[in-house]
Formats: sequence, structure tokens, C-alpha cells
Amino acid sequence: MLIVHDLVAVLELLAFVIARKLLKPDVGALDILISVTAFVMLLAARKYLFPCGSTASAE
Repeated sequence: MLIVHDLVAVLELLAFVIARKLLKPDVGALDILISVTAFVMLLAARKYLFPCGSTASAE
């Protein structure tokens, strides 16, 4: 994921970082809300900006 330099890999890496941040036990309710919103926005960007044929899994 870090070797490939394309936008899909960057979106997946950002989604992974946000999901990992949610696993910390000292996360407040506002942080959870902001993180979930950002995670959903990243998944929506990946789905709508990159059609099925241009994702990394279509090798």
C-alpha cells in the first residue's frame, strides 16, 4: 500500500489511519463523530471518484 503511488492507495491509507485512531480508549464523542464522518467521506470518494474498472483490485 505504501509502495504504490496512486490516489486509491492514499485514500486506503487515510481510511486505515482514521480507523486505527478510533481504537484508542481515550477518544471523546466528538472525535468519534468527526472520525466516522471522515471515514465515510473517504469511502464515498473512493467509490464515486474511481469507477469499478480503475480500482487497485482490478489488476
